[in-house]
Amino acid sequence: MLASSESTGTPPERLAQVPEPAQPLPYPRNPFFTGREDQLEAIHTALTSRGRAALSGLGGIGKTQTALEYVYRHQREYEQVFWVRAEQETELISGYVALAKALEIPGHQQEDQQANVALMKQWLAAHDGWLLVLDNADDLRQLRPYLSTTNGHILLTTRAQALGDLAEKVEVTRMDADEGALLLLRRGQVIADDAAMADASDPDQALAHALTTEMDGLPLALDQAGAYIEEQVLSLNEYLELFRTEKAELLQERGQLDPDHPSVTVTFTLAFEKVAATSATSADLVRACAFLAPDAIPEEIFREGATAFGEPLNTLAESKLALTKAIAEVARFSLISRNPQAKTLTIHRLVQEVLRAAMDDNSQRQWAEQIVNAVTEVFPNAEFENWVQCDRLIAQAQATIHLIADYGFSSETVALLLNRTAYYYDSQGRYGEAEPLYLEALAMRKHLLGEAHPTVASSLFDFGTLRYNQGHYSEALALLMQAQPIYLATLGPNHPNTRALQSWIDGIQAALDSQAE
Repeated sequence: MLASSESTGTPPERLAQVPEPAQPLPYPRNPFFTGREDQLEAIHTALTSRGRAALSGLGGIGKTQTALEYVYRHQREYEQVFWVRAEQETELISGYVALAKALEIPGHQQEDQQANVALMKQWLAAHDGWLLVLDNADDLRQLRPYLSTTNGHILLTTRAQALGDLAEKVEVTRMDADEGALLLLRRGQVIADDAAMADASDPDQALAHALTTEMDGLPLALDQAGAYIEEQVLSLNEYLELFRTEKAELLQERGQLDPDHPSVTVTFTLAFEKVAATSATSADLVRACAFLAPDAIPEEIFREGATAFGEPLNTLAESKLALTKAIAEVARFSLISRNPQAKTLTIHRLVQEVLRAAMDDNSQRQWAEQIVNAVTEVFPNAEFENWVQCDRLIAQAQATIHLIADYGFSSETVALLLNRTAYYYDSQGRYGEAEPLYLEALAMRKHLLGEAHPTVASSLFDFGTLRYNQGHYSEALALLMQAQPIYLATLGPNHPNTRALQSWIDGIQAALDSQAE
């Protein structure tokens, strides 16, 4: 029968009881395994209560390594521990057939593979005291026929986010700053495998934290970096400098001493290829997200802003269901996660890096331009009633402004986004952030539209009010006076904009006259 230990540790009285497995585990214990105590405890709780647990998360996030650590900690609690690769159905079949042979189940000598699979399923149903790990079980539909009502424990690793009643989900997320830094220090042999953070020097601790931030806490990237640091005999500072300038190339470098794990680039590229093979719309959704700020991406960018994209992504404007289906396909491989309450998406920074690096310069520019147009479409004027929506989108507006600078975009749409973002900062009292954006929008509009265009007058008006808010009344008045003849000539004296401008001019002039007295 299965033991019912109350913790993730192994009871002292069972330490000597190490059962001989039918097959050896596919990997040795990872000497650099760090953290994940909450997930290990959650696995134990789920297996004890339900018999099934599933480690779910992005590729490279450490699901397999966490499952492996759990097995090594708890193998003494089981009569048998089985490990089957489950990415393809052929692997499931061959894994079950190999187990039937290793257990010498009567009848296993037959050549019919499905018959041997049936024998193994019968064995699992008839026995208890076992743990079965199904690794990389991303296609849950193909997995179900291989699961029957059992008396043992089943632990899955999967990129799928929606599990239904298959198993209790244990989410594996990015490492926090301390966990990630400690893993990097140990893997890079800066400190011993079992050393504590305090054993590293203060400068090395700071550098390890900085690298963890750069890698967004992705264990695969941290492990890959540590291996590279060890093999190339680099300091943490040298690697950090290289990573900031040669990121795309370093993400491909796995290291010669650890060939068992694919690189970050390979891991994410293979996952993306699976998405692309199933849905072109989903693939383009991920590509678009690669150019946005990675956290809390509002879904309205792909609904209200869908017409800014080319086919097939522009079809997402047609129905909410189309976007829902596109997100669901990407979420199957955890390349994107969704917050259903906030209706936002999140993508890992290194997924973004890998996808952008796979594009040629022209493709990158096209995607960046589409993002500029889409974000401009949904970022509203920063009137009070729109502040909540502006707050929701400001991080994406900031990311888009970086794209504008990187690619040198210049258009009326670009100028509109610059001005709207500046107006939002202005309304929030963030004058220092508003000023350069107002100036850039004004210069761009003058270049594109000429000095006498009403949109140029609007930029002068907005910038003038900013200078007033900053306490520069004379300069504010001069800017508004530049806008006045343009409004009068193009909009006429009775237009609301012209009247509002005149009101501002009169108010500032009165304030200056009062000061003069």
